[in-house]
Amino acid sequence: MRRRYEALVILDVNLGDEGINSTIEKLENLINSSEDGELIITDRWGKKRLAYEIKKKQYGFYVLFEFFAGSVLPNEFEKICNFDSNIMRQMVVLIPDVVVKLREQEQKLRETEEARRQEIASSKDEVHVDLLETVELEEDIDDIDLSSESDTDDEDIEEKSKEDEKTKEEE
Repeated sequence: MRRRYEALVILDVNLGDEGINSTIEKLENLINSSEDGELIITDRWGKKRLAYEIKKKQYGFYVLFEFFAGSVLPNEFEKICNFDSNIMRQMVVLIPDVVVKLREQEQKLRETEEARRQEIASSKDEVHVDLLETVELEEDIDDIDLSSESDTDDEDIEEKSKEDEKTKEEE
């Protein structure tokens, strides 16, 4: 039965680009040459600082392999990685079916989000027109002179307060 696996490999940075590429190709060929192996993706994370020194080195080149395989290939992959001096560390993990389903749902959500963004981008002309109308309305409101009305309101308030004072004095 084929299942989905993830393998994270840390390569020695001192190999240089050619050495790193040849080691990655060797591991990819191992996965693809197996009768039940199918490489899904090779993700090169690049040079990263290690959490702790490995073989007196502070940096490593991280590579993530994701592949389908039977039960034999992961053990063979680990064995070859353990004997290769260019590989500092490796870890092969079985990906649970739940995680695979969640990743598929996430991919669908990304596709719908991208479709929405494209739809919005195509309808920007309509949105732009609405924004222009809003700006024109704001300009019309700014043209109205409200200062004279507010002055009369202030005068009315002052007159009322004077009248109130007079009525208090009379009492």
